Amino acid sequence: MTGQTQNPLGGRHLPPPFPAAAPDGPDPAADAFLASVLAIAGHGAGHIHALLRAAGLLDRQGRMRARNPETSRLNANGAPVQLCLTTPQHQPSVTDTRLLLDPFFDLPATQRIRASLELADALATRMGTPLPLDQLAPMATLPGVGAIWLALPLTHGGTPLPDPASAGIAAYFNPEVFGETPWPDTRARLDRLLPNPARRQHLLDIAQSVSTPICLAIEAAKNHATRVKLYLRATGDPAPVLAHLPADQRPNGPPDLLNPQSSWPASGVTLALGFAPDTGAPDGAKVDLCLCPDCRAAAQVPQGLRQRLQQALPYSALPDHAGLALLGFAGGGKGARMNAYFAPHSNTQAGTC
Repeated sequence: MTGQTQNPLGGRHLPPPFPAAAPDGPDPAADAFLASVLAIAGHGAGHIHALLRAAGLLDRQGRMRARNPETSRLNANGAPVQLCLTTPQHQPSVTDTRLLLDPFFDLPATQRIRASLELADALATRMGTPLPLDQLAPMATLPGVGAIWLALPLTHGGTPLPDPASAGIAAYFNPEVFGETPWPDTRARLDRLLPNPARRQHLLDIAQSVSTPICLAIEAAKNHATRVKLYLRATGDPAPVLAHLPADQRPNGPPDLLNPQSSWPASGVTLALGFAPDTGAPDGAKVDLCLCPDCRAAAQVPQGLRQRLQQALPYSALPDHAGLALLGFAGGGKGARMNAYFAPHSNTQAGTC
């Protein structure tokens, strides 16, 4: 979920009780990115604008609050919003979009969890499908940077949703909100949320030797079973984890899109594991590759990624004033697909990637 790669352990540290001061002044690049997102949202734009205001991401003038990498880890540049474009492998002509946000990113840490939980609960209530938030307690009283990210669909089948919050919601919990021991804290929550098959435990034993948790996700959609995912930051080669899954559950990314000439740095690889709601067993995986300048250089990604991406995605779906933060490739679970994650530019230059 995050494009930040400086710390392979997911940025864990002991935070101050109040966030560091954010840069003063407006953020025109983020405002332009937001305008592009609202255009993609179509008839649902009013609901999205109201949500961003409720999440504390807009100032009194309706502009995006200044980004701050000291308090928001959703993107490497500190922007608290991100747009995800998903293209199913079986239907490459259709691209759906989701908006991800880091609510209340500039609140004191002691208030941030409570406010984010209240917002997630309100959105789930509006959708009519409650989130099992009680299974995640207790929460830390002083979390590290990053708390609870939220995501909502903007489109379905390529068509804008009139009320995105009524269609689905996902909540992403950084391990800091559970305590100071990422693996035990996260596995304990997984065991509460899901049946506890030996197959999942064996897979997590393998994963624990080559990664650290960075996110536990709960995805709820109207008329669908709630799904649980675990996001891991690689600290070594994740190949043994993927090898433990059946072939149809492994991600299969198009090599001609990125065409790296060297191995991807481990700190730029995020592995997501999905679990079947009825059995709790693994049922799919996704690999997200960070596309910050350092990772692109280390993997020797050839020039022309923007042009190659425009051939793979409908041009109308690409946001303006955005940079490509991550590319993800998934198998199993919700089906084989590619995810492209965009963040606001660090300047006002239009375009993507």
